[in-house]
Amino acid sequence: MSTTEDLVVVGAGGHGRELVVTVTTLLDDVRRAGGTPPWRLLGVVDDGPEQPDRLERLGVELLGVVDLLAEQTDWRYTLGIGTSAARRAVVQRIGGHAGRAATIVHPGASVGPDCRIGAAVV
Repeated sequence: MSTTEDLVVVGAGGHGRELVVTVTTLLDDVRRAGGTPPWRLLGVVDDGPEQPDRLERLGVELLGVVDLLAEQTDWRYTLGIGTSAARRAVVQRIGGHAGRAATIVHPGASVGPDCRIGAAVV
């Protein structure tokens, strides 16, 4: 029996919004195939989104700041932050919650036969 977990995207910038589209595409594909989606996309967390209206156009809610991850320990998350330094800083901030990162692979992605997708990969 599979369970559906709550998922949030960290980052409301361009990479985060593209990740929202990837997640919704993945979830829609699972539903169309008659399966149970692994996640329920709750929305996005970001400390200072510059264009929150772009999230609205995607039909996704801005839930609040990144520190919500520390309060909502049952949430899974995926990092939608494009720059390495900013991504590293967020991972350090969320600390013990880091084990809750979801692996996200777009349904249209091609993965070579010798490749393995590890935990928390986007």
